[in-house]
Amino acid sequence: MMLMHLARCNAPQTQAELAKAFEISPAAVTVTLQKLEKAGFVTRTAVEGNNRAKNIAITPEGMDIVRRSWELYKALDEAMLAGLTEEDLQHFANVLARMQDNLRKYSPEVATLE
Repeated sequence: MMLMHLARCNAPQTQAELAKAFEISPAAVTVTLQKLEKAGFVTRTAVEGNNRAKNIAITPEGMDIVRRSWELYKALDEAMLAGLTEEDLQHFANVLARMQDNLRKYSPEVATLE
C-alpha cells in the first residue's frame, strides 16, 4: 500500500507525512521503509535544511511493482465479477450496507454470554 501511495504522489513524501497518511506510528513507517529500501523500491534522502527528516521517493523498480500489482488486481476483479450484472452488484452493496448499519446499532451490553 505504501508503494501505491508513493506512486500516486507528485513529489517525495517525508516519513512523517507517510505516518499521518496511513495513521500508523513513525516507527512502523521506518520499519516498512527499511524493507522497501533494501528491496530497491524506494530511496530515502535527507530533507534540505533538516538532517533528521527524510524524503521518500519511489524508484523505477518500485513503480514496476505497483504497475504489475494493479494489473493483477484488475485481472482478479474481472475474474471475481464475471457473470455478475449491475443489478447483482447493487443488491450485494445494499446487503452489505444493511449489515454495516446493523453492526453500528449493535451494543455489546445487549448481548450477554452465559
